[in-house]
Amino acid sequence: MKAGLRYLGLILSFLLFFTLEAQNERPINEQDPGTILLDSSSNKNGFWRASPQFNKAKFYGLTGGALGIYSGITIALSTTWYSEFDQSSFHFYNDNGEWLQMDKFGHSWTTYAEARYGMHLYEWTGLSQRKAAWLGVAWAMTAQLTIEVLDGFSAKWGASPGDLLANTSGAALLLAQEYAWQEQRFLLKFSSGRVDYSMYDPSIQERANNLFGATNRERILKDYNGQSYWLSFKPARVLGRTSRMPNWLTLSLGYGAEGILGGFENEWENAEGEIIVRNDIPRTRRYFLSLDIDFSQIETRNVFLRTLFDAVNILKVPAPSLEINSRGDLKFHPLYW
Repeated sequence: MKAGLRYLGLILSFLLFFTLEAQNERPINEQDPGTILLDSSSNKNGFWRASPQFNKAKFYGLTGGALGIYSGITIALSTTWYSEFDQSSFHFYNDNGEWLQMDKFGHSWTTYAEARYGMHLYEWTGLSQRKAAWLGVAWAMTAQLTIEVLDGFSAKWGASPGDLLANTSGAALLLAQEYAWQEQRFLLKFSSGRVDYSMYDPSIQERANNLFGATNRERILKDYNGQSYWLSFKPARVLGRTSRMPNWLTLSLGYGAEGILGGFENEWENAEGEIIVRNDIPRTRRYFLSLDIDFSQIETRNVFLRTLFDAVNILKVPAPSLEINSRGDLKFHPLYW
C-alpha cells in the first residue's frame, strides 16, 4: 500500500499536466523542430495557451490549485490511511536493506517524474526554465516529504533517511541537467510486467497476493519482482555530438529484482501463525542493457500527440534486452517489459 501512496502525487501530477498541456498549442520552429516557439499572439488565445511572458493568472491559479489538492490529500491520508495504525512520537527507521533497494529506485524515479511534470506546468505559466525547474522540484519534494513525515509518526514504520536521499537524487538529476544543458538528456524511466507466480506452490501465491495485491493495477505499482527502473540516454547527445543514430532512439540501463517475498529476507508468518522460510528462492538483483525511445525527440505537429509523448516519456518501452544478474546468469530477452 505504501508504494501506492508514493505514486499518488505522480498520478495527480500526470493528470494535471495532461489536462493543461493538451490545450497548449505552441508552434514549432521550422529550423529546429525540437524547439517550441512562443509568439506574442499566443497570449490572446485564452487562458490555457502558452505565455510568452510571466502570466500571473496562470501562475497563481496553478499554485493555488496544487496547494488545494495537496492539502486535501494530506488530510485524507492522515485521517483515513494512517489513522488505522498505531501512532508514536516522530522517529526514523533504517530500511535501506529492504527489497534489494527497489523501493529506493522507486523514490528517485517518482520524485524525478513529479518534478518534471511540475517544471513543465510552471513553464506553461511563463516562468523561465530554471525557475520552473526549482518550483517543480519543490512540488515533488514537498509531496514526498509529507509521506515521510506521516511515516515518521507511525509506529509501524518511521521516516526513512534512505528514502529522503533517494528523493533528493531524483530531484538533483533534473536540476543538474537543466543547469548544464537546459534539457533532460538522461531520462529516469519505469517499466512493470505481471509476474507469473503459478509456477510456485500455493503458499508463495498467497504471499504474493498479500504483499503485492491480486489485480494487475496493484501489481504494477507494488510488485517489486515485476518492476524495473531505467536510465535512458543517447551517448552522442550527452556529449553534445551528432550521430547517425536516430534522435529518438536511446540506450537504456536498467535495474530490477526477483525472488523478493519479504523486506529483508524470504521469511514470514502466514494466516495460521506458521513461520514460512523460503531461502530456497534466491533474492536476485538484475541488471539490463536495452533500447528505448525518447518521445520528446519525435517530430510531430499534432498537439495531442506532442502532449501524449511528453507525458509518457517517464515510461520505458518494451524492447529487446540483455540481462546479467547476481547469480551470474546471462540472458537475452527478445521483448522485455
